Amino acid sequence: MADAGTIGYAGPAFGHWRIPDQASMALLQAQELAEQPERRAPRLIVFPTLASHAPFRPLAPYVSDWSVC
Repeated sequence: MADAGTIGYAGPAFGHWRIPDQASMALLQAQELAEQPERRAPRLIVFPTLASHAPFRPLAPYVSDWSVC
């Protein structure tokens, strides 16, 4: 299980939650899905997005490359 304390997010806290959805998705891709599908075990991922379950303010700025954060 991954949570805010274990996924390695080093950016600033954002809005009502600490980690923006875009950062969570980028970390999920890098940590769990980047390996070639034929070389990794299948994954079952439940990923509730936070931004779609609350008021849409504040909006996170778009970050094109999360590897530099």
